[in-house]
Amino acid sequence: MSNIGSAGRDWFGKNSKNIAVSKYYEAIESYPGISVWWFSVPLAKLQTMRTGESFYLVSQKHVGIITEWYLLEVPKSYLLDQYVLGNLATLGEKLSLELSTGNCLYRGLQVKQFDDVCSTRKLNRSPVPFGQFQI
Repeated sequence: MSNIGSAGRDWFGKNSKNIAVSKYYEAIESYPGISVWWFSVPLAKLQTMRTGESFYLVSQKHVGIITEWYLLEVPKSYLLDQYVLGNLATLGEKLSLELSTGNCLYRGLQVKQFDDVCSTRKLNRSPVPFGQFQI
């Protein structure tokens, strides 16, 4: 994972502490049983960010390739709002995001690429969309 994290940060190129990097988890190795990107976002970090700042999610595009990535620029306000509404799952003091790598049917719900399914799996909620933040 450290190689993936370093490669994703190098690709991103900005000196930012507001970033999380995920490898591409195939269905066989993921908790939801579908291909996902898994991110752990510290709540304390979000709470200390300035208003209007974004948190960056860098996702490995393909298994085994560390030179191609997706980038989501997610406003701090979106993450905190979804958390306060109870729509995002936590693991300890961190948001736990499992973003779908593609469109699929999951637990009877239509899921789009970049939808969070951790909330569906853990909280029995509808997937939370993140695709609108892809840049």
